[in-house]
Amino acid sequence: MRCPRPRWFGRALAFVAGLVLAASLGLEAWCAVDRHGAKDPGISAERAAAETLTKPSAAAFDRLALAHMHAGRAQDAAFAASVAARIAPKDEARAARAQGYLDAAIRLRVRAVTRPAAGVAVVVGLVALTASLRRRRADADRARALASVRGELVFAVEGPGGAHGATATLEPGAAALVVDVHLRRGLESLPGAPPLVVTLSHAEADRTVRLAPRTGPLGPATRFRVTGDALREVARRPGRWRVFVRAGDVAVAEGRVDVARARAA
Repeated sequence: MRCPRPRWFGRALAFVAGLVLAASLGLEAWCAVDRHGAKDPGISAERAAAETLTKPSAAAFDRLALAHMHAGRAQDAAFAASVAARIAPKDEARAARAQGYLDAAIRLRVRAVTRPAAGVAVVVGLVALTASLRRRRADADRARALASVRGELVFAVEGPGGAHGATATLEPGAAALVVDVHLRRGLESLPGAPPLVVTLSHAEADRTVRLAPRTGPLGPATRFRVTGDALREVARRPGRWRVFVRAGDVAVAEGRVDVARARAA
């Protein structure tokens, strides 16, 4: 037997996938800002690297860092900027720029990890969305099918009394009230069908007797027997009892049972 997953599992999975995807998109945007925010130094990284060899200076390494950053190589830019900061240790602007390039390099490394995770998150999100749409469609189909379920009651009395269709009369000494629920459409083909519940209600006495619900595959006919404590509760209160049959929240059928008073000795 297949065990369905609880709905919160799918929602939690979709939430985590959305969180991962949002974080990945945010990181992509941040890395793009890092790269395009760097000014064009007007020199290639190769020429800037050659200048650091021929004329090593803080300014030369600054140009090399900017060239690497403009080319999208944040890790190389961070290394060149850190060299420039060490050459001019008292220059706070260079130190801050080196730290900024280092942060950009870290973001670039993290992005390399989050990109595959974002791909997985997209797949998981699509699967969760498809499952949610299918589940909603199935729930809507089930609700429509359940709303169309109608039936009728056929009573029988074991012992004193009588019955005709959805009307019955209980006389003192009756052994049982048999309630047959005939559905025009069975619930056996309905996935996740709700239980079938029979309730007897006495408005004047403000009493209700609820029979044990029937679950599982339910065919076109289902039998309930009112015996024991339930029958004694009904027989103690003469008058009209209304019988209601429901499948979940849907009213399926209705009947009437008249309980006769005990004759005086």
